[in-house]
Amino acid sequence: MPDSKAKTKAGKQRFVKKAMGEFKEGEMKSGSGQTVTNPKQAIAIALNQTGQAKRRKARAGSSRISSEISRRVDAGQQRARG
Repeated sequence: MPDSKAKTKAGKQRFVKKAMGEFKEGEMKSGSGQTVTNPKQAIAIALNQTGQAKRRKARAGSSRISSEISRRVDAGQQRARG
């Protein structure tokens, strides 16, 4: 596979397609040098190499809000049981 990362969406799609072709032919290797046998692992490797697997940063305070919501849901479920 090429070492340079594709910059456009179409280029990334072509890169992933080539990577999946390598997987199907049994030529794709993992970081440890072993042949990749799991299609999900092959997809993860291809997306990682194109830079599409990067997670977006959470907004500031979003974890506080989600924990507050889950706390309220848990409290409501305990009242319903009880």
